[in-house]
Amino acid sequence: MSSFVKRGPCAVCGQVTSNWCSRCQNRFYCSPQHLQQDWPRHRLTCMVANAPPQQQSNYGYSSYAPHQQHHDASPPADPYHSSRTTPSPPSAPIAAFSALYFSKHEEHPRIVSVSCLPPANPGSSMCPRPVVGTFLPSSGGQPPASIVLQQGLGCKLRYPLHVWYCPGSSTTNRAIWRLTSGQATRPWKGDVLVMKYSGGRRQGYIDATSLDLPALAQFFLSQR
Repeated sequence: MSSFVKRGPCAVCGQVTSNWCSRCQNRFYCSPQHLQQDWPRHRLTCMVANAPPQQQSNYGYSSYAPHQQHHDASPPADPYHSSRTTPSPPSAPIAAFSALYFSKHEEHPRIVSVSCLPPANPGSSMCPRPVVGTFLPSSGGQPPASIVLQQGLGCKLRYPLHVWYCPGSSTTNRAIWRLTSGQATRPWKGDVLVMKYSGGRRQGYIDATSLDLPALAQFFLSQR
């Protein structure tokens, strides 16, 4: 009798794997290192599988354990479920955050996960360093550039938006063209990635969502 092998994408890198968090059995990781990297974020929603509600807790250590055979074919938990963050130990990588990705080849923006590295100086209060190269490769020999959007819809944004773009690209961004109904003063070129700061001091990030699209549409329309 054959058995079903449960598989899913690693919550950190997306690689398909049959290993998952042994505590909740609902989030996939291709290695113990990736579970440790995602733990500051995952711990907020990790609950003991099949435990009564009164025994479930959002806090506790989740160990990595491979499960090669399992009959539960339910999908893994949504990696963008929680917008809260928990500070990581100085030696641990910072968890990934949700960002809005406007691909130059796609009709609509989508949510992606962007990993962040700790500040170069661990003792400083500088913002984490997002790894944007996966989504914004250098174009025309120019590295990605960024703009901080602090005003939107006629008021100051409580959570400024960090807009990354490719200055060397010559291809019109279809997702932004569609979002602005083609009315932007100048067409945006190349891929665009938008992250969301956790506050006006811009010392950390939180998850960006589709609720940020109206302010972004106004921004794309107003740029000359």
